[in-house]
Amino acid sequence: MLEHEVAKEIILDYAEVLKKKYSFNREDDRNLIKKGLNLYRQGSVYNVQFHNQRVHGRVQDVIPVEVTLDLEFTDESQCSCPSPSFCRHRMALFFSIYASVARIGALLDEWKEDVITTNLNSLPTLRSAKDLHKPYEDLSLVSWQSFFKREYEMFLNQYSERDRHFFSNAYYHFFQSVIGKSPKVSETKRLFSIHAGIFTVNKMIEAIDKHQLQPFQFESTVSQHVHNVVDDVLDDIFHLRAISLPFALDTILYESIDSVRETLLREDYFLFNRFSIYRALWSVLFNRKKWIEEEEELLATTDSDDHDGNLLALVHLAFLQRRDQEAINYLSRLDSSYVTYSFWWIHVLSNNHDWKRARYWIDYAARHIDSYIKGLGSYEACRHFTRSFLSEVSGYCEANNPELYIQMMKKLLPYSFVELDHHLLHIRDYKAWVDLQILVGYNASDCDRHTLKLIEENEREALLPFYHHAVMDALEQKNRSSYKQAVKYLRKLRTSYRQINQLDVWEIYIEKLALTHKRLRAFQEELVRAKLVVQQ
Repeated sequence: MLEHEVAKEIILDYAEVLKKKYSFNREDDRNLIKKGLNLYRQGSVYNVQFHNQRVHGRVQDVIPVEVTLDLEFTDESQCSCPSPSFCRHRMALFFSIYASVARIGALLDEWKEDVITTNLNSLPTLRSAKDLHKPYEDLSLVSWQSFFKREYEMFLNQYSERDRHFFSNAYYHFFQSVIGKSPKVSETKRLFSIHAGIFTVNKMIEAIDKHQLQPFQFESTVSQHVHNVVDDVLDDIFHLRAISLPFALDTILYESIDSVRETLLREDYFLFNRFSIYRALWSVLFNRKKWIEEEEELLATTDSDDHDGNLLALVHLAFLQRRDQEAINYLSRLDSSYVTYSFWWIHVLSNNHDWKRARYWIDYAARHIDSYIKGLGSYEACRHFTRSFLSEVSGYCEANNPELYIQMMKKLLPYSFVELDHHLLHIRDYKAWVDLQILVGYNASDCDRHTLKLIEENEREALLPFYHHAVMDALEQKNRSSYKQAVKYLRKLRTSYRQINQLDVWEIYIEKLALTHKRLRAFQEELVRAKLVVQQ
């Protein structure tokens, strides 16, 4: 465990450095902290290791990145992403190591402590002329949207939609500028920011076809900036979940439904991300029986079979009304590439321990994972999908059907090797663990010696096939070095057979092995040297 490798004081000291360097008072810093926290909470940090005052790890974002934190010199920290500064991936790795020694919630509370005082001290005593002549009405969606359009026209006077940095500029200069002019009241401010984000995503998508982008350019040029906006919008939505909204916002909420549907469900780029916003809005802000029924009726009258976005919307509206089988019937009209959409519903139901409903969705996902994974282009993509799927179904399986979890992992091999390897060790099924290593082509020399020692102490007999397999692998290489390796495992076999009182089996085995390979003169010499056989 990492907490045994890194002194708690070192991590706490590093946290103090970051608290001084990045402040919740600054918008950019606040966004950086939030994005890193989101990545950590999504379980995107893995393979964390500590060496020489440095922590190394991988962070799964849209693509996986390699991250190194220098716990002595913050500026020496590195990440394989394009960002030259301390990025969200580095922040995510920090939260991962901090969680091993202390509560992240307490850290965030301390981090925010100075914000209230600073904000109170900065409040103006008199309203400025700018406040008296606002560019929009605080409680008017039409006014907000007109304001967004005017701001966007001004933005285009400086930044061309054809410029290769357009998408970065749209996030950092347009979107951040607009939300910097949002209303003062907290609830209204977040709703305003949500609509500003939806508007920005729409403009980004409209600009994509004006660029001749190769697939490898799409991620760095477009995707990461769209994801930044979507993350901010989702963050605002889920913040409002814990707040009782004033009745004054009801009109804006109801007026939002049409524009949200038209913008987020249309057939275009980034449907997954846009639907994530649609789903969150209906789960948190629009979740009223009458509104759901009206939306469902409207969507049902359209030609939904020809419109993936509409079908997905009908899935979620049925889900909200606890009509899971109907929701899955809608989802089943789409091809297997949509299986990842089901993870969100599985996650929600599992968090609520609503296992009966969760089973419908898990069964749906299990039926489609084979065909979905065959369509993925890379090992990393298959690995990411597998890790996400198993993470979502693990809660249900642990509570209701542990054997189902093992079946899923076996079905997803080789991409599920890590999870199955850890699980078999956890449940102490050492024979199955050995079978897994042999199945994927590992031998004893590839395995952690502490793991092998643990198995020897608990069920030595389980390792016998592993060592037999290692001996044969070494002999097939037919060189002096491999023969010495074979003898090493033969010694382990002799010790194991002695410990389990089966020396008679050992003697038959070693005699037959020596006879079968009698022409391997160098191997015979190593056997004699190790006193495993008597020289003839």
